[in-house]
Amino acid sequence: MNETAFDIKGAAADKQLDESDALKRNVSYFLIGVAAQTILLVLLYFCFGPFWIYVALIPISALCSWLLKLRRSSWAIWVAATSVSVVLALGLCYILMGALLCYNKQGSPPFVAGSIEARGSVLSLRGNILPETRDQWHEALAMIPSGRPTTVRLNSPGGDLHVAREIARDIAAFGTTVEVPAGRRCESSCVAIFAAGATRLADPTAVFMFHATAAPIVLPYMQPLRVRKAWSGADTLADDLNGYPGLRDHLVKLGVFNSLEPKEISAIDIPKTDPLFLRTEHIQ
Repeated sequence: MNETAFDIKGAAADKQLDESDALKRNVSYFLIGVAAQTILLVLLYFCFGPFWIYVALIPISALCSWLLKLRRSSWAIWVAATSVSVVLALGLCYILMGALLCYNKQGSPPFVAGSIEARGSVLSLRGNILPETRDQWHEALAMIPSGRPTTVRLNSPGGDLHVAREIARDIAAFGTTVEVPAGRRCESSCVAIFAAGATRLADPTAVFMFHATAAPIVLPYMQPLRVRKAWSGADTLADDLNGYPGLRDHLVKLGVFNSLEPKEISAIDIPKTDPLFLRTEHIQ
């Protein structure tokens, strides 16, 4: 009798131990599945773009389940579904956080090129300046019969300095007037474009922003996370302001080109520092 009771207790203990081991094993499978899916999704993003992340979620989960031999476990569906949900939730939170951080004062979404609209010989450049902006610029020029805009209106948070300088060279060659209308902003590399104008006009309520040359950390949707170029002799916006020594020297004294802390200056205040840089007019 006692021996039978002992066997029952032992069997119960073994069952509890097996269940505990099974739980630990499946939790480990779950964590490994999440890690594996995350790595694969990141690789998919950088190789093929964000669309394929969502297309690949289900097959990636199935692949992880097969690799971990979860198909033989009663927990397989639960672990696979939960790991997919966790990865998807983390991804959506990441994108949402990036969007909230990156949505700039012009209302441009993160890492989306702005637009260039042509009306007669007047071009309006809005939003982020990215590599795609180069093609937009040439397409807009092609819509002008003379191929030379008389006026370019700016409202941009900046972006790719090399692209901005290409546009600036065209503007300088065309002898184009540049304007920043009422309530609009010209920030970062946008200033390089503005500085190249033959005539530079800004509404008194317009705002300009300057900072050191920076490159975004290579994380999608996380544009505000910036690191300063550390190598010697890096180009800065100061090079684009050589024709306006009053403003350039003022910003150098403030240490603007050695810091990523943005320095905003209202258009109405800039002529006090350098009357050559712009002339204020009411521009709607």
